[in-house]
Amino acid sequence: MKTNILSIAFSLLSGFILFSSCSNLQKEVKVSLPPYEQRVLVECYIESGKPLQALISATQDYFGPKSDTSLFTEIFLNPGADVKISDGLKTITLNYDLTPQFYPSFKIFNYKSSDSLVVVEGRTYTITATDSKGRQVDAKATYVKPTQITEIEIEKVPNNDSLWQMSFKLIDPPGKNYYQVEFVNLSDSNRYLGGYVTDDGLFDGKSNTFGFQPQIFKDGDTVQTSLYSLSKEYFTYLSTVQAAKDGAGSPFAQPAVIASNINKGIGIFTIISVSRKNFVVKY
Repeated sequence: MKTNILSIAFSLLSGFILFSSCSNLQKEVKVSLPPYEQRVLVECYIESGKPLQALISATQDYFGPKSDTSLFTEIFLNPGADVKISDGLKTITLNYDLTPQFYPSFKIFNYKSSDSLVVVEGRTYTITATDSKGRQVDAKATYVKPTQITEIEIEKVPNNDSLWQMSFKLIDPPGKNYYQVEFVNLSDSNRYLGGYVTDDGLFDGKSNTFGFQPQIFKDGDTVQTSLYSLSKEYFTYLSTVQAAKDGAGSPFAQPAVIASNINKGIGIFTIISVSRKNFVVKY
C-alpha cells in the first residue's frame, strides 16, 4: 500500500511539472489578414406579372467596424444604384424605395418598380446594377416550367384535438428537378409555417408526397401551400446559404461558400416558378 501511494504522488508531481512547463510554451500570435474586398450583393426574383423588386447591398468585413451609421447606409440601404431588368424586348428601371414589403417572399427589397414582366418559357432575363461606387454586376436567368401540386391532404393528429398534419402530392417529370416547399397561414397575418429545399433524387419521374410537421390551426384557417420549381443555380444557392447558417458559430462545422450566379458580385437572380394551392381547415 505504501509503495502505491508513493507511486501516485510521484505521478501527480510529474504531471504538475509537465503542465507547468507546457503553460510556459504559450505564445500570443497576431495574424495579419489580407485587405477585405467588398462585393456587391444582389437578390432578385422575377414572378410573372408581379411588380419588380431587388435588393442591392454589399458584403461586410466580419472583422470591420459595425456601428458606423454611414457604413450601414452604404452597405445595407445602398441608395444611388442604377438597377435595370430586361427580357430582351423591354427594359425596366427600378427606383430606390424602402417601403416594407414582406409577403409573399418574406424578404426586404430596396429597389422597386410598379412595372412587371410576363415570363415566357425559353426567354432569357437579365439584371444589371451599378452601385454608387461605380461597381457593375449582372446576371441572367431562364424560366423553369412549374411542377403542379395535384392533391392536398390535411388531417387531425390522432389523440390531439388541435394538431393537424399537412401534406400534398405531385407527379415529378422525368429528369433532374429541384424544389422548394413553403407553408403559410393566410388567416394568421400570413404567418410563415416553414419549408425546405429538396431534389427528386429519390422519386425521379414518379408521384411523391411532401409532408410537414404538425401545426396548430383554428377552425376556418386558410393555409397556402407553395411548390417552387427551382433552377440548379437557385437550388445550389439556397443549399449553401442554409449550410452557412447551420455552421455559423460552430468550431466543428465545415466552412460553407455561398454559391452565386451574379457576375462580379454575389447573390441570386432567378425566375419564380410556382404552383400554389390553398385549403381551409374545418373542424
